[in-house]
Amino acid sequence: MARGLGGQMTIKKIAVIGAGTMGAQIAVHIAGRGYDVSLYARHPEKFQKTLGDLRRSLKDRGKIPAPVLEEWMKGAEKVKLHKDLKEALQESDLIVEAVSENLKLKRKMFALMDSFAPRDAILSTTSSSIPISKIADTTRRPDRCLNLHFYQAPMLTNMVDIMGGTQTVPDVMEAAKEFVRSIGCIPLTVKKEILGFGFVRILHSIYQHTLSLWAGGYVDFRDIDRAWMTFTQMDRGPFGIMDGIGLDVVFDLLMVYYDESKSPKDHPPQALKDMIDRKELGRKTGKGFYTYPHPEYARPDFLKI
Repeated sequence: MARGLGGQMTIKKIAVIGAGTMGAQIAVHIAGRGYDVSLYARHPEKFQKTLGDLRRSLKDRGKIPAPVLEEWMKGAEKVKLHKDLKEALQESDLIVEAVSENLKLKRKMFALMDSFAPRDAILSTTSSSIPISKIADTTRRPDRCLNLHFYQAPMLTNMVDIMGGTQTVPDVMEAAKEFVRSIGCIPLTVKKEILGFGFVRILHSIYQHTLSLWAGGYVDFRDIDRAWMTFTQMDRGPFGIMDGIGLDVVFDLLMVYYDESKSPKDHPPQALKDMIDRKELGRKTGKGFYTYPHPEYARPDFLKI
């Protein structure tokens, strides 16, 4: 890794691990900001489908002018796809792991990243809940590991949680902040390691309570979304947001909190697991709480008096 004036680390080449919904978005966004980006994908042929789904989703939300959206999507043309992990990590300054929210899988991936990446590369996870200290000990560089949690979609929700572990050095944190700013995002620094970071922990509470109200039969999920949309002026509510994330991903996220607390109130409801078993995962499968590509919450009459 090169160093700029004053000895500050300079990040130039990035590798993203995992070409699912989140990994693809991150890679496209970073490449569109002029970085050299490699994307490791076990099934590279699915990348274009993921991008097509992303384009339709952003277009449906109507918050981005078509020319701006297409310009942003051009970042996809600059992403270099790799099926070989070692090849994808060559000469990388920063690696962003974006595999499933599963601690065992992430620990395995970090061990591989550590063995293939340049010795001075920074290793990060975009986990939405797991602190890096639960992963970093699988590497020989725990001082160069941290959390970089992106939101969907980066061009709309342009903020990134940054949290170091117990051994992360200040230079790595500063380099990460500068990188996040350089891709047009706001760095949200967590000063002390905690499960779920900062804002994500707030979102977790929202998902947990809204799912409990729905699964318990207290309130129709549509009315919860209507209330949220009216109160916040957002284009979708918690259930629409969870559909966008993927209900399987939401379930895994909630299980991280449950595994930590072992409290029954933190366990995701069985009704959510039933939806996942039926492959009703949200936007990516065409059905979740809503049906896609034309969800009910996007209709003009959804908030009609």
